[in-house]
Amino acid sequence: MKYWLGKKMSEEHRRKISEANKGIRHSEDHRKKLSESGKGHRNALGHKNHLGHRHSEETKRKISLAARGKQKSDITKKKLSESRRGEKSHFWKGGLSLDPYPYEWTDDLRESIRKRDSYICQICGIHQDELNGWHKKLDVHHINYDKNDLNQINLVTLCRVCHMKTNFNRDYWKDYFLREVANGKAD
Repeated sequence: MKYWLGKKMSEEHRRKISEANKGIRHSEDHRKKLSESGKGHRNALGHKNHLGHRHSEETKRKISLAARGKQKSDITKKKLSESRRGEKSHFWKGGLSLDPYPYEWTDDLRESIRKRDSYICQICGIHQDELNGWHKKLDVHHINYDKNDLNQINLVTLCRVCHMKTNFNRDYWKDYFLREVANGKAD
């Protein structure tokens, strides 16, 4: 195992390593070996993992818990914001998110939906009182993703984590909530 793995290097140390490596040309054979050494070590998303290791579900959960509540630097926030804007965002739906909510989309309406759902996320079952951090209120989600459809049957209470999940595979989530309504679980 490499002695530097898991250690933080100073900027000066990084600069020295970078300068020492400038101009080094590896042979074709060496480049081929380097290329082969990285093949086959990919996680479920197809990304390369460090040394080809895959995290267990328990480790993923621990990493997630450790990251909660940590503040990002202003530079990191800016980079994340710029990478997720407009057409660069994987959430991009042709500008639909830029449409304003209707005048009737009020705090009172959202609160009435939370109350109807007993202040419980309709996916994971967490109660609003258990929420921490910035998002201490449950979100109200439009089942059909139409901001203008304020029919109470189209609105459901979700925690922020579950609300983010519903931005992917929208057809699945529409069907999921329609089944819940059909089964009488959501009134």
